[in-house]
Amino acid sequence: MDVGIISRRYATALADCALQRNEEERAYDEAGRLLRLMTDDSHLSSAVGSPIIGGGDKLAILLGSFGSKPVCSSLADFMKLVVSHRREAYLHFMLASFCELCKERRHIHEATLTTAAPVDDALLKRIDDFARRIDGGEVQIHQEVRPELVGGFIFRIGDLMIDASISTQIARLKRAFSQTTNRIV
Repeated sequence: MDVGIISRRYATALADCALQRNEEERAYDEAGRLLRLMTDDSHLSSAVGSPIIGGGDKLAILLGSFGSKPVCSSLADFMKLVVSHRREAYLHFMLASFCELCKERRHIHEATLTTAAPVDDALLKRIDDFARRIDGGEVQIHQEVRPELVGGFIFRIGDLMIDASISTQIARLKRAFSQTTNRIV
């Protein structure tokens, strides 16, 4: 079976269960946290995918990764289901599919703002308002700082990219001058 099909089916089941139990937002937050943990900690991913570790131990590791705070019942039951059906190797993909499905259902869009230096909250608010007008719904803006841009910004949301960086403008000028120089000679 295809990994995409498996992950999407399990993600849909989790989303529907969380919706019925009125835990959708909490399940989304906790699944996102577990996904980040699995991405950042290779030992956690290895332990969950290991054929040597038993299902009960894997479940204890997954639930223990949240610390002392209990996991919502939808996500806890989901992890039990995944482990009991021996699909834990796909858990990372399932969680990613679940987070994407929740974003679709709640009309949450991700945007990236890349600048040469950190921006203040007032400018970030203006950009957030602009993004909401473009896309509608909620917008989550991730900031990146890349000094090599020299100045300006690069803004991405969905298929839209606005590149108003100084480094890109300099590169365009270099290309224009090199093409002009080639034609003159």
